[in-house]
Amino acid sequence: SLKLHVLKLGKNIEKIKDQM
Repeated sequence: SLKLHVLKLGKNIEKIKDQM
């Protein structure tokens, strides 16, 4: 469960980086 959450967070960070 925690691993999945971290994976989601990583994807979100990548998305934010792309937008910057």
